[in-house]
Amino acid sequence: MFRSVYAVLGYLMLLAAVSANAYTINYNLNGGVNHPENPESYDEAAGRFDLKEPSREGYSFLGWYIEFAEGVDVPPNMYYGEYQDYSMFVLANYLGSFSVYARWGLVPQTPKQDERGCYLIYTAEELYGIATVSIADSTAFSKKDDYKFEGCISLQNDIVVNENLLDSTGNLSREDYVWWVPLKFKGTFEGNGFKISGLRGNDGLFVTLGDENDVWGKNVTVVRNLGVTDSYFSGSDASGIVGKVVGLVQMTNVYADVSIQGLRSTVASSTPAQGRESPPARPRS
Repeated sequence: MFRSVYAVLGYLMLLAAVSANAYTINYNLNGGVNHPENPESYDEAAGRFDLKEPSREGYSFLGWYIEFAEGVDVPPNMYYGEYQDYSMFVLANYLGSFSVYARWGLVPQTPKQDERGCYLIYTAEELYGIATVSIADSTAFSKKDDYKFEGCISLQNDIVVNENLLDSTGNLSREDYVWWVPLKFKGTFEGNGFKISGLRGNDGLFVTLGDENDVWGKNVTVVRNLGVTDSYFSGSDASGIVGKVVGLVQMTNVYADVSIQGLRSTVASSTPAQGRESPPARPRS
């Protein structure tokens, strides 16, 4: 009898210890609906788990990102996938209770090609559609896909992704924006004098430009006759046009009028990081 009592008491003490080490997970769905299997809490003894995708009609899910962690100061743009393979013991001792937010983008539409094989971009959905004709380039560490495109893009219209994204001081004017996708570009991007506006992203219109494996400099990536305006980028390599140039690149008649947020500090300004120029004249047809 005494053994049974001790066993029950031991079990109750174990439950109390587990409850004391339970950590909460909060979700900022930004207009979406959470997956029913996503947990609201976890403890150190739990097995590994992946946060499943939420849903939002008319939008494409771009990933979970950490916006707050009890145990550590989280830098901006921290992708949750970097932690999903850790044990719950490691996760608990590093993050503790934490909050994630859902990033949404436009539903991509695959652009059509002309006789040269160049993809023609008429709409914001087709701009996102560049990802559908790109290679998903997932890094081993973060498990997050960048999209690597090689070829020709030709802009056919002014493209607006988030209308009136910035206020008069260069800060974000709205919270219901969609995020731009990370795009590594190699080839020719012909803007034809048009501009892209309302981008909210990490690095710029492009994560990288150029061919990092072209040691002999035979392949030149070209970006010309293009503007990026009314946009907001945040990250350690944030810029209006490109985060990093990794190969031979030629940019002609290109300008940016955007706001930049550094990784650790905020600089909201209508003056672009790459300098401000007059918009290029649209070529005659």
